[in-house]
Amino acid sequence: MSDLPTLRPVVTTALAYAGSFTGFTYIAVLLAQSTHLGAQGITGMFALYGVSAAMGNTLGGRFVDRVGSRSAALCVVGGLVLALLGAALGAASAPAMAAVMLVWGLASFGAVPVLQKTVLVAAQQNPAGSPELASGMNIAAFNLGIAVGSVAGGIASAHSPQMPMWVGLVPLFFAAIVATRLAPAARSIHPARGAFNQAGV
Repeated sequence: MSDLPTLRPVVTTALAYAGSFTGFTYIAVLLAQSTHLGAQGITGMFALYGVSAAMGNTLGGRFVDRVGSRSAALCVVGGLVLALLGAALGAASAPAMAAVMLVWGLASFGAVPVLQKTVLVAAQQNPAGSPELASGMNIAAFNLGIAVGSVAGGIASAHSPQMPMWVGLVPLFFAAIVATRLAPAARSIHPARGAFNQAGV
């Protein structure tokens, strides 16, 4: 598959999740060493993340239907940037990190239906496109991003608990650039829905 309208959201997906998981894979280390939380405190932070992730997955589909692919993708990438910046700069504050976890879950799982719909609509609009192949490519991009981010985060964490957050901003910067080239308002017959399990996470 070589059509750019389909490949751009796939690339956006890989870059966005590489950036997100560069930081998120080692967020527990940051919470323990910089926020100085114990096991219960860290568990509570992940509970906040889980609640906001469920909300993001549900609301992401409605959001992309309302504002269009380009705006929705830029918003979720911007949310991930905000989360990583907040974690890097506000790690000493438990309330700040609680806000970070809420934003992170909302943006990370809101991105799933946003980017999945964008890929599917692009494939539908290409006479030679295959929505099934495009969907599979995008799910592979989710998992590729997660794998790359996890490795990058591991390398960065050897320097400091905050370093994975800073490193994660690099792929997010490129994700934002690619997202500006997405179709502004992709529409399909079927509205986007939550896709909690499609990312493989």
